[in-house]
Parts: sequence; structure tokens; C-alpha cells
Amino acid sequence: MDGELVDWDKAQVHVLTHTMHYGSGVFEGIRAYPTSTGVRRVPPARPHRPAVRLRPGLLIDIPFTPDELIEASREVVRVNGLDDGCYIRPLVYLGYGEMGLNPMPSPVQVAIAAWPWGTYLGDEGVANGVSCKISSWQRHDPNAVRPRPRARACTSTRPWPRWRR
Repeated sequence: MDGELVDWDKAQVHVLTHTMHYGSGVFEGIRAYPTSTGVRRVPPARPHRPAVRLRPGLLIDIPFTPDELIEASREVVRVNGLDDGCYIRPLVYLGYGEMGLNPMPSPVQVAIAAWPWGTYLGDEGVANGVSCKISSWQRHDPNAVRPRPRARACTSTRPWPRWRR
């Protein structure tokens, strides 16, 4: 977190972070798989894409370069011994500065988490297939919020159709 390795159970943020209340943050999701030359992210043809996608975000100036984010991601995987593959989640968020809508007093903070994550749909889903349906929900208008970055507030409703009955 913010350039330092932090134990999983000690990684904490303040309850009044701007991001927690107003969704002001960006994230990326990266799958990494074991190969004969070590754990590699997918797709390997675009090694800077996640770090570059984080940068324009919601006009948040990230205090690390794309190369620093990539190296930090590699270090998190290496230090945690995730040789069998994992999921990597870089997250840029606005921490606690003062409570309110104005994001300017809030510091830009960065966290990169990684953990083992097997097959996304589960081994049973791979073996037997999965059931899908089309949601009646619609994506936000691209003129309302920039659609390219994975902005916190824009993706917070994605899982809800899955839970609807």
C-alpha cells in the first residue's frame, strides 16, 4: 500500500475515505498464470495496459509510474509465493482528507493486492458449463462518466443482476 508491503491482515483504510463514500477510485483486474518461465499476466502482449488504464481514470494523478505499478505487482506476486497463478487487483483510491464531496483534500492512495484464485467459474462450471441470462439493466451512458477506466462508482452495480431472482 502506497509503496510499502503490508501484511494481508494489516491492510486497512480509514472508514471516511472519499472512495468509500463517493466511489472516487479506479481499479484493474489482472489474471496471472503459471508458465515454464514463472507466473505471467494475461495477455502478455500488452504488459502496460492495466497500469495505463488506471492513469487517466477519473482525472486522478497517480503518484507512481506505469512501470513502478508493474514492478510492484510483480513484487507482490513474488513475495507472496503465488507461483501457481493468482488474481492481481491494483486499486487507486482517494483516502481520508476531510469528509465531503470535494475530493481535493483527499490524498491519492494506491494498493495492489494479489491472492490465489482458481478457475473463475469454478471447476464444475468448466466441466459442466454454466447458466447465463441477459440482465434488464443497462450500462451507464458514456457521456455521463468516462467508460474506459474501471471506475469504482461505475462498476458497483455489476454483480447485482447475478443476485436478482
